[in-house]
Amino acid sequence: MPVTLFKGMPWHESYPADEADTCPECGRLLKVYRRKITTAMAYSLTKLHKIQKLKPDQFTHIMKFDAVRGDFAKLKFWKIIEEGEGNGSIDTKSSGMWRITQYGLSFIMNNEEVPKYCLLKWGSEMIGFAGPALKMKDFLEHGNKFSYAKLMGIIPESEEE
Repeated sequence: MPVTLFKGMPWHESYPADEADTCPECGRLLKVYRRKITTAMAYSLTKLHKIQKLKPDQFTHIMKFDAVRGDFAKLKFWKIIEEGEGNGSIDTKSSGMWRITQYGLSFIMNNEEVPKYCLLKWGSEMIGFAGPALKMKDFLEHGNKFSYAKLMGIIPESEEE
């Protein structure tokens, strides 16, 4: 039973982790995946933010800020980023062009919270959210070496906290 809504989708207080069942009619594996914003995704978001400050409203190719990781695009489920159109081919799922939404900018500045998990059916169909509300700083600093203040330029990289 959802507790509330986030961006028009159900938000559950908790949700079982990656439980699966088999469809009795077709035999297909029915699984709901809990996906969270990883530290790597949050870090890449700060890099895109630095680029976007210089070019507001323009889309930037993922290779300019996230050359290694593959989960960055999942931020679209929280409405933190949006994808540009075009430049994709038949062989790719995405154009690779991204920009931060207005809501995403508020999230990056630590003014908004998002649910910890998005719930995906069959790995890509969004069905809701779960977990506590967290801010950008929580995703970067919890158990990690990143400093939100340093990444956002609030304090210089050379200073120690």
